[in-house]
Amino acid sequence: MDTGERNLGLVSRVRAGESIAAVAREVGLSRERARQICRRAGVSSSLSPRALGARTCLEVDCTARVARNGERCSMHHARWRYRQAHPAAERSPAKSDVHGELACYNAGCHCELCKAANRAQSNRCRRSRESRVRDAPHGTPSGYVNWNCGCTACCDAARVARAESKARAVARGREHPELIPHGTSSGYGYWGCRCPACREKSH
Repeated sequence: MDTGERNLGLVSRVRAGESIAAVAREVGLSRERARQICRRAGVSSSLSPRALGARTCLEVDCTARVARNGERCSMHHARWRYRQAHPAAERSPAKSDVHGELACYNAGCHCELCKAANRAQSNRCRRSRESRVRDAPHGTPSGYVNWNCGCTACCDAARVARAESKARAVARGREHPELIPHGTSSGYGYWGCRCPACREKSH
């Protein structure tokens, strides 16, 4: 297949709705080169399913959620900036490169494996704090959530904190409706969305 046929096939597949990243891998091109070819042909990468709905990291194998299409997650953005500043630097393996490691979650990856590692670490820390409940900061949301204290002061503080957090989420959702995860119980309960899809999940 010559270059012209390859480019024509790439453009037609992206125009049909396929992901630029997936098509680029199949034809042996980088995602950026494929995007340039599509742009010259007048086809926007926003037609791909990834850009239309998923809002995931620009890196092909990363499933971390981002606020806007075409962005990298904080971990990959930091690495991209480092590579731009140090093009000749060799990449050394680290735990932050391995999904399922707490270091990878802390570096910005929020895939299911990394979130599970973070939950496990949080549970270990909470069990350790529960054994020292007398040291809990009473009257604070942390006393209720992190120290598992059920005294009246901690419960009241946690209730106020939840109400404030929900109010911030509702205001943010009204300002940026594309951030609301429609069709989920979180969309109805936390973000305050009352669309039919969110209402259905609330029952």
